[in-house]
Formats: sequence, C-alpha cells, structure tokens
Amino acid sequence: MLVGPDGLVTEETAFAAVRFEDETAEDGWRDIDTTLVAGAKGEIRPAAMPVDVRLGTGAEELIIFDRGAAGEVGLGVDGIELPEPVLDGSTALYEEVFPGVDLSVEVRSAGFEALWVVKTPEAAEALVEQFGNEDGEMVLPTSLRSMQAPTEAKDGAVTFEGPTEEKGWFSTPTAWDSSSEVPDERGAVTEIEFQLDAKADASRKVKRGKARGMGIATPVEWFTDPERVFPVVIDPTYASASGGPVFDAFVQEGYTSDQSGAAELKLGDNGSGQVARSYLNFNASLFKDRTIISAELSLYESWSWSCTAKTFTSYDSGLASTSTRWTSQPTIGTKRASLSVAKGYNSSCPAGTVKLDMTAQAKAWSSTTESKVGMMLRASSETDSLYWKRFHSSEGTNKPVLKVTYNRVPNTPVAPTVAGIMTVDSKKFVGAARPSLSVVAKDPDADVLKVQFARFTSATSTSSPTTVCEKTSLASGGTATCTPTADLPANSKLWLRARVHDGREWSAWGAAVEVTTSRATPLAPTISCPSASGSWVIAVPTTKETCTITARYDSAQATSAPTQAQYRVNGGSWQTVSFTQITANKQVATVQAGGASGGHKVEAFVKSPTGKQSSTTAYSFGFGSPSLTTPNSTVITHGVVNMRAVGAPKGSAASVTGTMQWRLKGDTSWNDMPATISAGATETVATGAFDSEAILAANPTLPQRTSVVFEIRARFVYGGSSMSRVGRWRCGPASCR
Repeated sequence: MLVGPDGLVTEETAFAAVRFEDETAEDGWRDIDTTLVAGAKGEIRPAAMPVDVRLGTGAEELIIFDRGAAGEVGLGVDGIELPEPVLDGSTALYEEVFPGVDLSVEVRSAGFEALWVVKTPEAAEALVEQFGNEDGEMVLPTSLRSMQAPTEAKDGAVTFEGPTEEKGWFSTPTAWDSSSEVPDERGAVTEIEFQLDAKADASRKVKRGKARGMGIATPVEWFTDPERVFPVVIDPTYASASGGPVFDAFVQEGYTSDQSGAAELKLGDNGSGQVARSYLNFNASLFKDRTIISAELSLYESWSWSCTAKTFTSYDSGLASTSTRWTSQPTIGTKRASLSVAKGYNSSCPAGTVKLDMTAQAKAWSSTTESKVGMMLRASSETDSLYWKRFHSSEGTNKPVLKVTYNRVPNTPVAPTVAGIMTVDSKKFVGAARPSLSVVAKDPDADVLKVQFARFTSATSTSSPTTVCEKTSLASGGTATCTPTADLPANSKLWLRARVHDGREWSAWGAAVEVTTSRATPLAPTISCPSASGSWVIAVPTTKETCTITARYDSAQATSAPTQAQYRVNGGSWQTVSFTQITANKQVATVQAGGASGGHKVEAFVKSPTGKQSSTTAYSFGFGSPSLTTPNSTVITHGVVNMRAVGAPKGSAASVTGTMQWRLKGDTSWNDMPATISAGATETVATGAFDSEAILAANPTLPQRTSVVFEIRARFVYGGSSMSRVGRWRCGPASCR
C-alpha cells in the first residue's frame, strides 16, 4: 500500500501470497521461492516458503506439505523406494518409479501437483497387470497422511477441515493423453477418482497424524484404449486453504473436474474446438466504500497462438466455485473492458505481463453490498483459435496482481461540541450569539482536512444546510474549532452538524446536536400579597400572610422564558426554586411574610436557561406605629449617638416630612434636632445625630457633671392627602452621662 502526496492510496494485491514474514530477512519479509534445493542432510525443500515442505528421497513418502502444523498433509507411494530426483526449478522428477513411469512433483506457494507420467502402452499394461482390480480399474498405490480427517466430497475431491475452517483439499483427479495438437494442451481427458480408506491404518507408523490408503483409480478401458496417445498423465493436485483475496479457475469444454487448483487460466478456442473461459472471485472489501480512481489487473500471459495481438474481454459474473464447470457456469453480466495483446508465442513476443483496465468494474463494485464479487474473462472470438491465450493463475509462478488506486471518504464525524451549553430538563440551550464549535476530524488516508459546520432546520434534515463556519488545513485526528461568522438566529431551535473534506470528497454529515438559542433577558416576575404593595396598617396582624410569585411568559422571547426563580423576605437569604421552562404565566413560588409590627419586603427575580437574570421585583407593606431602631435604651455616652427611625411608606401622600426630637426625662416639652427624611416604596426612614455634649453646652440650665436621662423620638408628617398625620412615640429613655 502506498499513500501518495495527493492523498490517494494505491494498493496492490497478489492473488496468492508472494511474501511471508521472516525475522531473519533484512526488512522482516521474504519473497516466496519454490525453487527446490537439496539440504546438507540430503533433504529436499523449497528455497523459501511460509510453511515447511519436504520431498522424499529413498522413502515411501513423496511430499509433506505444511510439516508440523495443523494443516500438515503427506502423500506417499506404497512399496516404492523413491530414487534421487532430478530438480528443475520448483519441480522434482522421480524417474522410473515403475518401468516406463515417471513421477514428478511441482511445489507451489499454496500446495503441490503430483503427475504420474506413463510413457508407453507397455508401461500402461504393466500397471494394469500389477494394480488392476475386478472393477476394471488400475489403482495407483498412493497413501495419505494428515493431521485433519479427510472427507470425500460429492465431486470426487478430498477435503480436510480443521476445528473452525477448511485446511485444504485434493482436487478431483484427472487423467489425459497426448492426442492434442495444441502445445501443452491436454488431449483426451477422463475424470478418475480417489479410493479413500474409510479408516486410518494403524499399521502405518507415522510421526504425526494418521495414515490411510488413498489410491488413484483410472478406468482400464480408457487407459488401455488403442487410440490412447502416450504419454498419459494422471494428476492429483493439492491446494491448501490460503485465505487469499481471490479465487480463480478456468472451465473448458471436455474438462469435467475442478480446475481451481490449476497453475494457469485459459480463454478462447484451443484449436481443437475446445473453448475455455476463466473466472475470478474478489473479496469485495478491495473495492467497497472506496472512491475508485483507477484499477488494473496484471496477468502473466504465458502462451498465445501468434504474435498478432488479439482481444479478450472482461465481464461481471456470478461467483465461481470448485463446482464450476463448462456445463455449469456462473451467470454473465455487464461487459466491462477489453485488451488486445499477444505474448508467449516466440522470442518476438515473449511471455510477459499484460494489464487489463478494471476501473469501470471496480467503480461498479465499490457500492456493492455483497462480500464477494465475480468476473469472467473470455476471448472476444470463441471460434477463431488465434484468440487462444493462457495466463498464470494464483497457483502459478507469476501470480495475477490487482492494482487499485482509490480515495477513502473521511470518517463521518460525531455531533459537534458547542461551547457554553446549558442543559436544562434534557434540553441544550446556548446563550452566546456566536458560540465556539468543535469536532474531531479523521481520515483513513491521513489527508489534510477541511471541516464545515452548518445548521439545519430539523433533526432529520441533511439537505439545504446553512454554513456556520469552516476550519481548514487540519491534520487527521485533530480537533477543528471555529467561531460562527454570523450570529446564530435568536429565539430558535437549531440542529448543528459537521462534515469533513479531504480535498476530493466530503464525508457524510455527522450526527446533529440540537441547541436552542436563548439570549434575551426574561421578564421580571410579579408578586402578589393580601396586603397592598406600599401599604401601612396600624393594626398588627397576629399571623403571616401568603404571597405568590409568578413568572411571566413572553412569546416573542419564548426560548428565554425562565426556568428558575430566586426570592427573599425582609432582606434574608435568597431561596431558589427551579421549574420546567414556562409556556405561559405561571405561579412558581409562595412565601410567608408579615405577621409582625414594622415594614415587610418580598423580593424576587427569575433566570433564563442560560442564566440571564431579570430585574428584581420588590413588594413592601407594613404594620404598627413607627419605630426607633437606633439607638437602643442601653446606650451610655458623652458624645454623639446616631439615630434612625422607620415609619410607614409615603403611599398616596404628596410628601413626607419630619424631625428628630429630644427632651430631658420628666420634661413635658420636646426639642427639635436636624433629621434627614427618606421616603421609600416600602418604608420612610429618618436619620440624624444626637450630640449630648453640644446639647449640654447649649443648655446651661441642664444638670452638669452628673448623669441625666434623655428621651428621643422621631416625628413624621404625611401631607397633601387624607393620610396627613403626626406620629409621636417614645423610644427612650437613652442614658447620657
């Protein structure tokens, strides 16, 4: 996988493993090399394989594949001491294992192919005489050893299944002669069978697993037919379950067995009137949820009929399987691409790689919901042998390679975070006109990203967005934060979403966060008590009265309607009451006030969901005569004493005036002193100062140098209405010495 500077990903996938992890390699990976080499102890094995493979010399066991693992499989020849093989690349040739019979083994990256080559009719007759049976079959004396129990499939294959998955299989065996005039093509073909012993043979001593007979039975009538052209080849092929991303096989007229284990793919008319096609299954994950830029399939063309380029074509198809045959092919769909080439005829056009454009096909598969997708390759003419071609398959030396260049859409972000959100009754409110928005943005290709925030008119809408703000040049995995470029609509419910752009594509809109803008100041509450606000009654009640506090609703600022009220009585501590946001005027609290002489005051305000506070409403009333609050009767002084008296509020009177007065205890007349009168909504306050030293100095007839007692009072005059009156009362005596 390669990620380019433009953020595009190019991924190459071989149809089967071409490398494997090896900690002794320079980069930790080693190329698979099936070239057979002889070890120091005489053992024969491939140069580099991800599993342990051993070939036999001087023993009955021909090959052991995946030695020491759960998928270990061994194929042997009973009663034969194998000669020293001739090694040629990945093939070991055991000559004259029987007179006129060679045995070759080709090691592949995910299995092996064993070929019995019967070179002459006389050799065939000798095999029939030695291994023929009463059922008219010649049964080659092969044996099987495996860690997993084998099972005979309906199509004649032998499979091995592990505890959780298939481990491998021997394809249905086939025999063919050399009657074909087409180079390297099979002549007359017949399907043969394995004869698998039902039970393991305890007498076969093996180090691991269990051994049993697995003869290869060929019909004698076909084998010794006078028309047979020798050599005749008998072919059991083993393939391990590699878990690769691609399954491939060819079908051909006259072939009645599974060819998914073959080392080649074929297409066209082979010149003998036999037509072949090739099928490939791909894991859909190679294409799904990707924006395909380009795709190509590299095939190694090993043979063509001439150096004149001829066309082959790809089609969509159903999925192929080990049951696919010429007479039972998958459905064929849309024609996708064609390629005109010729390689592998001679040195003028040597074998080599050709590249088929698969872009249209890959784009179509990018939106599939299937786990696998299928493709067919066929010659553009299936009647002209010049179109005949052969390619290496996933079992071949030069495996097909799929190259896809794509862009992956950025990850869909989560709902944005909105700064300053207040949650009340499970609803989210925001008081700022331009709150900060943020979200984490991620891209599977690690592109530089742009994030767009937008508002929508409903919880389900993802169309007609109004952009709020954008953040650019953000690294994947970073947090995008931005401030709206304009005020969010006031008194509104909004749905905010984000999406991410990687320079090519937008992600889907992420989940929405629902917010309600609440920026207005709520209306001040009203207070109602039995006593009128601003009233003063001389008679003092014996019990407190109940006052109500009502929150007010303003439809023009509905989202800022209050959800909390605070109140206090007579300057005490504030009490809080919370409630569901109102949709009409609503009584939210009751308080007890009054019931005693003097002024009483109830205050209250409300708050919106975002904490916006209304103005404070005050409600005052009083009972009884005016009272002198300062000084008290125990003050002893020879200096200045501050004075304070409280009377009824102004009410409906035009004005309130008054004075502070003093007299010596026992006197009948009062003397005025300066006073400041402050008429408020709930009470009238008179303040002044009594300077005992100055008074004594100004009145020499008063007793000097002895203790005297003064009496102090306040006088309020309410004029201009029927409430005009003079209030007199004694609040002393105050001792002055």
